Amino acid sequence: MRDVGDPPAEAGSGFFAADDLSFEGAMHPALSLLVDYADAPLAIRSRQTGELEPLVTRQLIAHFEASFSILDRVRFGASLPLAVVTQGRASGLDNLAYAPSSGFAPGDLRVSADVRVVGRAHSAFTRASGLRLYAPTGSPDAFMSDGRARAALHLAAAG
Repeated sequence: MRDVGDPPAEAGSGFFAADDLSFEGAMHPALSLLVDYADAPLAIRSRQTGELEPLVTRQLIAHFEASFSILDRVRFGASLPLAVVTQGRASGLDNLAYAPSSGFAPGDLRVSADVRVVGRAHSAFTRASGLRLYAPTGSPDAFMSDGRARAALHLAAAG
């Protein structure tokens, strides 16, 4: 499962990992496709040797994103990750076998809303707050979801 703390920035952001707060316009749409690669993103610790055994050895994920801004201070967004390649090997823990599925697998859908509460687009200092909701649309077999809905509040500042 991808870590909730590591989603890519919203479509239209000037950065890949951190959102910028310069969203503006009466109706400003943005689309993006981001691809990330992880080497050994998921491992379990062997009880016999104490060593980490990679369960997922390689993973390539495409993030399809869209956003739009309104009223010069509000942004709505959506992101759907799709595992394009997942490679790994079967492993066991506590008499349970784990094996990643291969091939395409969806992740959890993220929808979000952000409101800039201080400053204007491209100001010397801005602050925003927002909410991200995650729907359990992902595949637990491909370790792209834990099957639970979740929410995350966030505060951001830029200058």
